[in-house]
Amino acid sequence: MKRILIAILVGLVAVSAAFAYYVIENEKKEELTENATVNVTLIINFGNETEWQFGLTLDEKNATVFYALLKAANENGFNVEYTYYGQYDSYFVDSIAGAGGDGKFWIYYVNGVMGEVGADKKVVGEGDMIEWRLEEFS
Repeated sequence: MKRILIAILVGLVAVSAAFAYYVIENEKKEELTENATVNVTLIINFGNETEWQFGLTLDEKNATVFYALLKAANENGFNVEYTYYGQYDSYFVDSIAGAGGDGKFWIYYVNGVMGEVGADKKVVGEGDMIEWRLEEFS
């Protein structure tokens, strides 16, 4: 009986140690992910030979095309107007620095490829080039 109790006690200590190790390792991974950053280039092309360019460092957890635009606006003092569409669970950029509308729309590209999802859904990675172009559709 004494051997069984010792075996159970040793087993409980081993399981507790394994669990503690697992928790500590996961906390380290979360900490690394929370502190990870992504460097991107953001270009805003107004279509009239006016172009703005920004180098941005984004938190990895917020690294989307939309967040990059809002961060650039916040850091550089220009306005971004946007509308949320519940049926798409996504945002549409209406204007950047007062430009937009009148048959012109803001379309984003990542590394030269037009976006196929909402800007708030498009995750960007290290070194990506994001370009917002004011384009006319007829």
